[in-house]
Amino acid sequence: MKQTFIIRNNEKHLLLFFAGWGMDETPFRHIHPAECDWMICYDYRSLEFDTTLIQAYSKITLIAWSMGVWAASQVMKQYPSLPVSQSTAINGTLYPIHETEGITPSVFEGTLQGLNEQTLLKFQRRMCGSAADYKVFQTMAPKRPVEELKEELAAIRQQYLSSLPSEFVWQTAIIGDNDRIFLPDHQEQAWSNKAAKNCGYYTIQWDVDSLDWKNYGVEPIVNTVLNHKSLRNGSIILMHNGAKYTAQALPKVIEGLQEKGFQIVPISKLIYKDNYHMEPDGSQVKD
Repeated sequence: MKQTFIIRNNEKHLLLFFAGWGMDETPFRHIHPAECDWMICYDYRSLEFDTTLIQAYSKITLIAWSMGVWAASQVMKQYPSLPVSQSTAINGTLYPIHETEGITPSVFEGTLQGLNEQTLLKFQRRMCGSAADYKVFQTMAPKRPVEELKEELAAIRQQYLSSLPSEFVWQTAIIGDNDRIFLPDHQEQAWSNKAAKNCGYYTIQWDVDSLDWKNYGVEPIVNTVLNHKSLRNGSIILMHNGAKYTAQALPKVIEGLQEKGFQIVPISKLIYKDNYHMEPDGSQVKD
């Protein structure tokens, strides 16, 4: 990992920034925070971090962006005594390769295998979002060779797959509406799961909507549940205690489910509690 000071005036406060994949200090040199030193970390071919460079600081503000969120989380896991007073994750998650909480494995692998000068420019254009922003970015684009970036991406994959998830707790997560690398819904899924786990809870997702909230009547609720295309072992049925006909429909729903051979069990006996990801249809899949 490269650790580069952009501002070093021997302040007691350090702004420590972990950039995304493929970056260097060039796009960030124009940023001049007040009353603090400013270090950027990038190039995650290795996650080796030299703490002697920052041991004089009594206060650290940690900011990470994109793939840097994962890298920073891994580093902070190794050095929990660092005086981090504030931490903000921007458009990234702790899971760089993940079907629902990061970059999907197929997209990650496709980017790695197809990376060249032309596809890198396409990636950067996609990252910037608009033609105007891309034009500005090109005036301050990183100056690293594409083969080095390919090595970095391969190393990220190897390190992620061989390491345990970090338990570092981010104070703030910022999710951009239009991020095209870490999709916003994947970020929301990752951070909601992380926040729940930190509080001792587990997130769940229903996959059978009873539509009881539409107040069509008892029989429509029963028929909707018992004939639902997604009804299967492990299903979670959504019903609302404030809907007009739910209480009357519930005994018939339970009876119908039991006649189909299903058993009603508590959620705690139904869900995986670790080493899983959640599909968009609400099902859990073991990792």
